[in-house]
Amino acid sequence: MYYISDWAILNDTTSKQLQRILSEFHHLTESEIRLGCLLLESYHAVCRRDRLAQRLKRLEVGKSRILPPTASQLEEMAERLNAKAGLSLEPQKVEYQLQALARRLRQYHVYVRKNSSATAFLEQSSDRPKHDPIQSDDSINNGCTPFYIF
Repeated sequence: MYYISDWAILNDTTSKQLQRILSEFHHLTESEIRLGCLLLESYHAVCRRDRLAQRLKRLEVGKSRILPPTASQLEEMAERLNAKAGLSLEPQKVEYQLQALARRLRQYHVYVRKNSSATAFLEQSSDRPKHDPIQSDDSINNGCTPFYIF
């Protein structure tokens, strides 16, 4: 199994990695990928800032557990997203979408760990036929919660 919290997965994922995973593994639309990246960027901006401030305040060194966002952090993320994407999301919806995004990332990580030939999945040539274990299909939605921020 892949035992890591949703929040640690999001913390350790860059926007560039997310874009490639959502595009090449989950086959999402450009608008879904863009919104996913905005969501991740708002999470990083708020939570990383607060986590760094907390670590500096306590003079912590090394890794510590990554906690779920607080209500005020979710509110700030919602404000950032709403301003950047022209949306009107509530903080609870932001939390739900962050968890849906983490599930997609977890699904990719599990796939890579289970398939030794998939270790370089994202480095595959774009002209090579893609092996898609979970093809996009609106009726199935890749086994994940729908990823729509509307």
